[in-house]
Amino acid sequence: MSMVKGDRRQDRRKSVFLSYSRADQALAQRLAATLQQAGFEVWWDILIEGGEAFAKSIEAALEASDAVIVLWSKTAAASDWVLDEAARARDLKKLVPLGIDGTDPPLGFRQYQAIDLRGWSGDADAPAIAAIRRAVAAAATREP
Repeated sequence: MSMVKGDRRQDRRKSVFLSYSRADQALAQRLAATLQQAGFEVWWDILIEGGEAFAKSIEAALEASDAVIVLWSKTAAASDWVLDEAARARDLKKLVPLGIDGTDPPLGFRQYQAIDLRGWSGDADAPAIAAIRRAVAAAATREP
């Protein structure tokens, strides 16, 4: 698919869906803020408005995103929501896995290189953040 000048997909900010376990919310919040400062549009579950259906909102955001960042941790690997979101991201070829506590991703996701985010202090210039930006850019160009 060629990109012509003025193509909206080329000109718009890349969108990221953030999948994480509730136990990792503090890290997810820091990462979301860092990604937004880096110019990404970030969707995560705190953006679901009152009265909206969780599953429909999540599915729509997953489908619309350029990339899906999954924060793999012990609790995330045991979360049905995270597993479902990661599986859909994998099927859409949008998966950007991050390791945050040294836990191996569950079966079905171990063949994908995870970016190691352990020890990240929130520094926007950290090598892991640059790796995430590159991975999101690559995911945005893959065809499902």
